[in-house]
Amino acid sequence: MPSSTSRFTEQEGAAVENKCYCLREQIRAARFALVELRLYLDTHPDDEKAQQEYCERNARVLEAEKEYASCCGIDPWVSDPWPWDYRG
Repeated sequence: MPSSTSRFTEQEGAAVENKCYCLREQIRAARFALVELRLYLDTHPDDEKAQQEYCERNARVLEAEKEYASCCGIDPWVSDPWPWDYRG
C-alpha cells in the first residue's frame, strides 16, 4: 500500500506535468502568432505598430521558453533519437 508521501509525490508530478503541457501549448500558440505577424510584416514593412507588437510578443515567447526550461527541462524531442537515427 503506497504511503501518503508517495501519493503526494505522484500528485506533485502530475501538477508539474500539467504545467509543462500548458506552457508548451502557450509557447506553440505564441510562436504561431509570431509567424503570422512576420508574414504580415513581409507585406507591410512600414507598419510600426505591427513591428512593436512583434518585438513584444517575441520577448514574451523568450520568457516563456526560459520558464519552461527552468520548470520542465529541455523539450523531450531534443533528447530522443531523431527519426533518421532509428535503425531498423
